[in-house]
Amino acid sequence: MPTVKIVPHKKLWPYLGYCHKNGTIEISDALDSDEQNFVLDHELYHLDDKSKWWVWREIKANAYAAKREPVGFLKVVWRTINDYKRIIKYLSEKGQGR
Repeated sequence: MPTVKIVPHKKLWPYLGYCHKNGTIEISDALDSDEQNFVLDHELYHLDDKSKWWVWREIKANAYAAKREPVGFLKVVWRTINDYKRIIKYLSEKGQGR
């Protein structure tokens, strides 16, 4: 079972959650419980996903978690589309292979 930690938002930014290779999952403390549950399911999906392309990994993790936590999914989408700086930073890091 992975270790789940709620961590300061600034530590994870631009991410809302992160799944480390050792199985530790970190989730932003800025999220409400619906969002945290969605992000947790999203990150748990990443633990077993063997896909190589990061876009496909994100699509699958989002679809999986959205089915389980639809309210959290909608809140995270709303949070994301209202923070263009986060989107730009996230995409630039993903483009660098992070």
